Amino acid sequence: MACQLTGHRESERFALPKRTWRQQLQHYAPIFRWLPHYDVARDLKFDVVAGITVAMMLIPQEVSLSTIMNVPAHHGLYTAATAPLVYAIFGSSTVLSVSSGSEVSLLVGTILEDIDDEDERVATGIMMAFL
Repeated sequence: MACQLTGHRESERFALPKRTWRQQLQHYAPIFRWLPHYDVARDLKFDVVAGITVAMMLIPQEVSLSTIMNVPAHHGLYTAATAPLVYAIFGSSTVLSVSSGSEVSLLVGTILEDIDDEDERVATGIMMAFL
């Protein structure tokens, strides 16, 4: 009986501190850590210019990469919009650029070119994105 009590006390002594729900949210979605401190008056104009610049580069790139993958071009636009938004919520780096790669698009395109049905080709491409 004494061994069990000693073991229990040791496990309590070495236990990690419990986090509140807010700390858990900030840990898994860092946007909730920095967004309350975001200075709209100072930073928004620069972020809008940066967003327009990135969009001007990303839109043609993603349309061409979706063409290489043999899927409709609008799916490239979905990728261009979705990946950065997901990273903005769950990512922690402030200087990371998120986009798809041309090498991956070329490899996926060679796999998808044998599929005749467009819906099946799109579904297979989506499935491969999650592998």
